[in-house]
Amino acid sequence: EIAREEVFGPVLAAMPFAEAGEALRTSLKTTAPKPKAGAIHALGERQYRAALPDLAALLTDPDPLLATYSANALGRMGGNEAARALRKALPSATSSVRSTIVDALLQCAVQLLATGDRAEAISIFDQFNLPQEKEQVRTAAYAGLIRAAGEQSLALVTAGIESSDPARQIAALQLARGVQNPAATGIFTNLLTKSPPAMQMALLGVLQQRDDAGAAPAALAAARSSDLQVRLDAFAALGTL
Repeated sequence: EIAREEVFGPVLAAMPFAEAGEALRTSLKTTAPKPKAGAIHALGERQYRAALPDLAALLTDPDPLLATYSANALGRMGGNEAARALRKALPSATSSVRSTIVDALLQCAVQLLATGDRAEAISIFDQFNLPQEKEQVRTAAYAGLIRAAGEQSLALVTAGIESSDPARQIAALQLARGVQNPAATGIFTNLLTKSPPAMQMALLGVLQQRDDAGAAPAALAAARSSDLQVRLDAFAALGTL
């Protein structure tokens, strides 16, 4: 019986019919844990939103496998209803399940931002832009806030580079290249002159990627640094600028 159920989920997942999604949803009430996890995964892959209440209920299942798969599926579905269910389950989740719920919520936030629900996306990113969260979570959250800031993104990128939080620095440096504000090059070159060597190297990489000739004088000054690697990175930037 279990062997048949393990085949059942993947077969239904591949079918393009609405009835297949409903069959997967119905199977959540009858299958054993392992095939049920496969059905949950298939529902997430299909983004079968009719199953969202069932998946929300499974977020608190005592079996961490089912709770984790349900969080992943809801993250793939995205939208406000999925985000609300994930947020509701977060406070009582065990540590292993919590990590998956956090990732799913960040995935929802990215999707919400893409579809125009900026306020809800920012609310989720803010929720995880906190010192107690893991570094990779804070990095993703701060990157989301930068993307959500629109024309104000330069201020957040600058604050991130100047921050002592590695997560914010990483997010800011990753997104600095794409900042369209014409004042960006001037701000980044100003930061270059007062940053420690490791940050100077990172900023030289950003300026090289931005390919704005206005950064050439600052790169030339950095080429006279007492730090060998800064000098090498400055010459590399000058070759582009």
